[in-house]
Amino acid sequence: QASSATKRILSVLGLAPNFVMVPCPNIDNCAAVTLSDGFRYIVYDKEFMQEIANTANTDWTSVSILAHEIGHHLQGHTLRRSELSESRSVELEADRFSGFVLQKLGASLEQAQAAMNVIPHPTDDDYSDHPAKWKRLNAIEEGWKDAAGLGNAAPEIEIPELEAIEHTDATEL
Repeated sequence: QASSATKRILSVLGLAPNFVMVPCPNIDNCAAVTLSDGFRYIVYDKEFMQEIANTANTDWTSVSILAHEIGHHLQGHTLRRSELSESRSVELEADRFSGFVLQKLGASLEQAQAAMNVIPHPTDDDYSDHPAKWKRLNAIEEGWKDAAGLGNAAPEIEIPELEAIEHTDATEL
């Protein structure tokens, strides 16, 4: 099921997978990781994913969770360590991505948010690496609405630009 969900997610993005899916029983989680050798993985507990789907009464939960983890890889989140506040920020970026992808796949907003509604969250996220539930639901909604053409443009981000480099021979680059 995880493999087919991953293929569906990547199909709306026009991308091939650049990570390996690894079932890991008894971790009660799903996570994107990049090892020191540069290999990328999404590790997941099948039973954990099924429990969430059963509790929410929809299979969209697995797609949502996997899209969130794929978002971590695509946005480079697994390539660096971060402080708690930055961890919360990258979680919201991955949530936004998940909402965007799920809308493109045909999920309703309720279906896109279903997993987040059943996963436990901290009430005070000041000391957590994951944001409060309401922030995560809002991020999913923003992504979903953007994909539907109903929301605001993507958040304002600064893209660094280097000064031009002059070369007489393009082969030197």
